[in-house]
Amino acid sequence: MGGDGLGGEPGWTKFGGFLDALSDAGSAINVATQIGHNQVRSAVIGADARASYEELEAMRRIVAEALDAGAMGFFVPVSTSRPATTR
Repeated sequence: MGGDGLGGEPGWTKFGGFLDALSDAGSAINVATQIGHNQVRSAVIGADARASYEELEAMRRIVAEALDAGAMGFFVPVSTSRPATTR
């Protein structure tokens, strides 16, 4: 969806682009999407780093943009696999 059909990179880089690709592909079912905490964190700083104020703001902007584009919510896992030193 949105890529080359061969497992390559998708044709979108932002959540709104994903929703557009999903809409263009069509669906026989209703779809409600959420933006994931771990995906946002990985996109900005990776999994094992403490976020600076600027990085937190970048993550906040990504989530706000996704919600504005049509995400139904923000998903935070109950448990993470991050080392104890980053909690």
